[in-house]
Amino acid sequence: MWFKFIVFMLMISFVLTSCNHSQNPIDDKKPTLKPFKENGLQGYINEQGEIIVPPKYDLAYKFSDDLACVADGKSYGFINTKGEVIIPLLYDYANQFSENMASVKQYDKWGFINKQGNIIIPLQYDYAGLFMDGLAVVEKNKKYGFINKQDNLIIPFEYAFASEFNEGLARVKKNDKWGFINKNGKLIIQLQYDYVDDFHEGLAKVKKFNKYGFVNKQGNLVIPLEYDWVSSFNKGLSHVRKDDKYGYINKQGEIVIDFQNDDAFI
Repeated sequence: MWFKFIVFMLMISFVLTSCNHSQNPIDDKKPTLKPFKENGLQGYINEQGEIIVPPKYDLAYKFSDDLACVADGKSYGFINTKGEVIIPLLYDYANQFSENMASVKQYDKWGFINKQGNIIIPLQYDYAGLFMDGLAVVEKNKKYGFINKQDNLIIPFEYAFASEFNEGLARVKKNDKWGFINKNGKLIIQLQYDYVDDFHEGLAKVKKFNKYGFVNKQGNLVIPLEYDWVSSFNKGLSHVRKDDKYGYINKQGEIVIDFQNDDAFI
């Protein structure tokens, strides 16, 4: 069994490597910096392991839209790939940039800034997430809705919880039930599940009657509610648990790696 698993993972690695080689070569030239930690502080290294930004921050997040959110104590701001502070560390919290805007928090209110640090949407919300597909989830008076980049309310404040849009749909919660809406606010998958996760690779894990399965974007249950736990799909596979044993299934629900007594081969 272990031999089969190793061969299977090597095949996946080969396919992924081949796909990566077919990507646009221009993308490969973009500098890639990753956070690293040393003596309790964080900085950034490049792909060769060279230190580009010395470890001097309490928190350092991944780069997004060519800027990275960093924190010194309880103050958040943004740096560029040269380590230069582009947006001063003056916010109580900040999310990463997405679609050239970032949500920031100051004095218990959230709003949005652009990459020049200008406030584009006033700090007026109880929470603000990332812009995805032109919309951002925001909270006001313990209800969630969605705004566009002009701060127009596109989807009303009516949900107990809502996540960012992912693969064209956003998960929402109302009256203790979960479902999915599209960018027009229409319920595409009805509020019927005890829990749902974001869509990954066209499928979303859902929970009902204490069992997990997967739905597609039409709301069809394509993998039955029969598992005690599942992970979201990644590279075509989901790690699942059933009767205290772990295995892997593909997107057709077929068992790819037989169930074992533990999850040591994750």
